[in-house]
Amino acid sequence: SISGTVTLANPSDTVFPNVQVFDQTGKWVWTQSPAADGTYAIALGLPTATYYARTAGGRPYVNEVWNDNSCLTDCDVVADGQPIQVTAPSTTAGVDFDLEAGIKLTGTVKDANTQAGIDDSVAEIFDTSGERVAGCRVGAAGGFTCRQAIPPGTYYAATRNYAGYIDELHSDPRRVCVGGGPFCDVTRGDPIVVDLVTSPDPLDFTLDRGGWFAGAVIDAMDRRGLAGTPILVYNHLGALVTEIVWKQPLRLVPDGAYSSCGLPAGSYYAFTDSTDNGGHHADQLYDDLPCVQGCNPLDGTPIFVIQGTGTSDIDFELLGRLFGDGFESQDTGGWTLSR
Repeated sequence: SISGTVTLANPSDTVFPNVQVFDQTGKWVWTQSPAADGTYAIALGLPTATYYARTAGGRPYVNEVWNDNSCLTDCDVVADGQPIQVTAPSTTAGVDFDLEAGIKLTGTVKDANTQAGIDDSVAEIFDTSGERVAGCRVGAAGGFTCRQAIPPGTYYAATRNYAGYIDELHSDPRRVCVGGGPFCDVTRGDPIVVDLVTSPDPLDFTLDRGGWFAGAVIDAMDRRGLAGTPILVYNHLGALVTEIVWKQPLRLVPDGAYSSCGLPAGSYYAFTDSTDNGGHHADQLYDDLPCVQGCNPLDGTPIFVIQGTGTSDIDFELLGRLFGDGFESQDTGGWTLSR
């Protein structure tokens, strides 16, 4: 097993974040809640191996990966953590966490015209290097409180939605960030200075309605939905502007239906890119063009987007991939010669 103590900056606090354990590949193994005094012991019997551990939860403390490294939303427990050697049947003790207080940012995301909340959206917080450190789910009334507490420092914020609005940076005057933070320079926004003395002002976003397109990704043979398949979207210059954000959990979209984020009026191109998604299907450039070994998006059929209107039936019907060596695209570069 693994055991240790979680210590909080506020010693009177008796509600502790959980401790999560991962194997040496970064795969989750177990989550353990500490006792009222902060002590914990992993209840699961662990085989002899190397493990990693981190704290996790919505408490106002900065989560860490052992040993003593901050571990925010997108941290890599293997790369950022220190290995924990476990030899069965012994317990590896002293895997302790000393957590500092953090700040949980708040704000709103609303329609610029009606002031209605946009609940199909998130606010995302980034550090000065552009790394995402917190995701903040927006409620029906448009308000949000970030689940992840962040340490003192300078940050930037942007929205990301699949409700047909054009995403923005936190800035005055407002600055467009099509596709959300991963697809624009978040440091063009106004810096958000976080300290433990003065709470930052709420981060309020008011988004304009854009155009969008929607459709489905399905298996061409058995007609089942392929929810979660990445779809890359390019503008008329061939520049990547966004990737389709799928609603979660994916099991709730069994028909493979999707909708893009809000886009400024214009023409766009799109293709599926399942490289990191199992690669079981041959990718496709809209409309119905093979895109097996990469393709030029401008070779596809343009998707015309009109302000405030959705363009429907932008569908992708993917065939199962039979070969991984370029056979479908007649790329023989990776083939070997048999005598």
